[in-house]
Amino acid sequence: MKNTEWDNECRRLYNVALEKVRDGADGWEEIFEEADLAVLEANGISPVQFYDFADDFHRHGEPPYEIAHTLLTTRREYFLNTQKGVGSSTSIQPSDLPAKTDEIDGIPWLPRITRKAHHFLRGELNSDIMYGCGGDRKFFKEHAIHPLDFLRLVEAENADPARIASALQANA
Repeated sequence: MKNTEWDNECRRLYNVALEKVRDGADGWEEIFEEADLAVLEANGISPVQFYDFADDFHRHGEPPYEIAHTLLTTRREYFLNTQKGVGSSTSIQPSDLPAKTDEIDGIPWLPRITRKAHHFLRGELNSDIMYGCGGDRKFFKEHAIHPLDFLRLVEAENADPARIASALQANA
């Protein structure tokens, strides 16, 4: 699928998810047809990611579609280019994440969001974990960093929270 086709499909699938959420869908299982699921799978995207972005936008007004699109496209590119179209067999559970109160160098949430970002890129988040959730959005605002820039930082620093902390503090 070409990038322009992906952009169109991403918008369409997001709109489908948002419409179904507005109509009361309570989970990704109630949203997509088999053909849609095949498109998502071929692009390394979990259907729960669309549901989470649409549900949070419906409930909280964020993240906007543009951020969801950017993050999903980044995941897609990682899947196609780095993973060569082969998804990971690993799935991390909420209990595998650092606690919400854990911090590094005085930065709360950093160990948790770093782990979430790393596993988001690799397509390894359990359906109960969202990269870009309300706690993550608070972190992004407090540190004046775009969710995509944080993903790039995590990848560049090999998901090392101490190195990420140093980079965040240097840019503060």
